Amino acid sequence: MSFVNSRKGLSRFGARVRSGNEARIVAFGGGLTYDGYYLASLARTLTRAYAGAIIETATRALPGFGCERAVFRTRSVCDLKPDLVIVEFAIEDAQYESEGIAQAAEGIVRQLRVNDPEREIAFVYFFTPAQRASGAFERVVAQWESVAEYYGIPSFDGAALCDSMVKQGAAILFERWPGRRNWDERRPIALMREDGNHTTLGGTLFGSHIAQSMITMFNPSTLHTESELPPPLNAGECSDAISLDVATLSGDGWLGGSLADSLAAKPIAAYFDRLCAAERVGAKLRIPFVGRYLSLWSVGSGGTMSASIDGKSVTLAPGHDDAHHEDVLLNEGQNKRHVLEIEVLSPPVVIAGLDILGQLDV
Repeated sequence: MSFVNSRKGLSRFGARVRSGNEARIVAFGGGLTYDGYYLASLARTLTRAYAGAIIETATRALPGFGCERAVFRTRSVCDLKPDLVIVEFAIEDAQYESEGIAQAAEGIVRQLRVNDPEREIAFVYFFTPAQRASGAFERVVAQWESVAEYYGIPSFDGAALCDSMVKQGAAILFERWPGRRNWDERRPIALMREDGNHTTLGGTLFGSHIAQSMITMFNPSTLHTESELPPPLNAGECSDAISLDVATLSGDGWLGGSLADSLAAKPIAAYFDRLCAAERVGAKLRIPFVGRYLSLWSVGSGGTMSASIDGKSVTLAPGHDDAHHEDVLLNEGQNKRHVLEIEVLSPPVVIAGLDILGQLDV
């Protein structure tokens, strides 16, 4: 079974690397992208194949986030002006029971291409053995593939690649012994750790194989990427997903700024770098918006606040763990005008982000 579906290929990106122009690759994904082993190997393989090209890489990684949360961060990928975006969230999506994956995946695609229709995109799917055994991986990939087929996006199935390498004796899933038994032994490379992440050498193998397959899609005679977006595929697709920079909300008892040094070593630093903190009891925020979904991200700083949409209020108490916490405050079928109001009941209260399907009502 082939692990590649080329579809319209990557000929525009190929034209850049063949000509020696600077080429930017951004990987947008979960924990495996955060580790970055496959991306580093992919870039090395392309650089060796096109010695005159200047290939730069960057990651926008959100460990534990499925695409339904990640879609709100797509604009941060666009800000890097990439020529190729590798999207890798399937292994995270398979952790959740959801039917909204296709809408979120399409939202990512449309945001990536709305201002640059010729930007290349590739989907990469990884897995855990438990996800394959339960059928979760196949359920998730079917939704990603529906979007890939509609937009002509090439995809790379890490499960099929893994099966092929194991069958050939080039790799095994997990290491069964901590090291060699003797110097003459040449044991197969272990692809994964027990937690589902790649080993260093396993990620290197995956990245190298993906890059070699990409090179076959660089042929200029296959230049089929459309220069305009087709109509949306899915009703409710998430191309209007935004994540509000809460540091811009300072005023009336709130102070916005960069992530505090005391949190830089905490897991929250992987997801947010700008915060908004309350200076006193009674500090208020008022945010009008037109939308159908809103979630509030706060930091477990020990305080409490009330959050209300159109007068319907809830009390939020994130705890004392310095971690990020999400509260979905609105989830409707269509965009309407709303007002979010936040008031501090007991400090310290720190807000990390607002995710909205819609737009601010300014």
